Amino acid sequence: MFRYVQLVVGVADRAEQQNAAQSSPEHPVLDIQELIGDTSWLIVNPSDMTQLALGLTQFPFDLGRQYGINSQIAHTFVPVIPRQYAQECADGNLQTLLGAICDPDNELHIPEHDTVSMSESAELGPAVVEDFYLDGFLRAQYRPAKTFALARQAFAGEYGEHELPGWMKAFYERFFGSQFLRHSLPDGPRIGSAGLDLRDGFMMPTYAQSTLWMNEVDALLNAATK
Repeated sequence: MFRYVQLVVGVADRAEQQNAAQSSPEHPVLDIQELIGDTSWLIVNPSDMTQLALGLTQFPFDLGRQYGINSQIAHTFVPVIPRQYAQECADGNLQTLLGAICDPDNELHIPEHDTVSMSESAELGPAVVEDFYLDGFLRAQYRPAKTFALARQAFAGEYGEHELPGWMKAFYERFFGSQFLRHSLPDGPRIGSAGLDLRDGFMMPTYAQSTLWMNEVDALLNAATK
């Protein structure tokens, strides 16, 4: 996985050099369309598997020119890779650069122009909880009731039993509402045993209905409010 970190750092260095060149009077400012058309550039899409699953990402520019380096990595696991590499590499400047992105972000941010509808009663949960639901759904293929039972044990004392079903409702609503957004994903490395693309063996059709899952989640919500 570390070679993908090197890839990102290389692109970041190229961007920094380009910015420095733009500030020089000897070099005209490079238009973004010219930048995209430059075949020496690789457009790195940093969206992780959790963001893709919940429809929290957007795909700018040409998908054919992008590489989704984190498409099979859960949100809370992404910082682990550069942190490990920072500990092993001997480049001090690289360690400093990676240190700025090694802190895990437990918040999932909904895009300003969100295209996935979500009921007003459902609130998007912390990344660690949504990752837990995603793993149970994709990798283990658990039903909502079993995932909730495991979540109660995993997050006991940290998150309340009244919060977990609401966040599960948000997870399933956004997952099924984002099916068409994941229909065309940029290429990415095969890292884990589960993914969201047909190339990864993800066979759920884009028109799949969420009725069975949502009925079970609603039953969990009703039980939690009694």
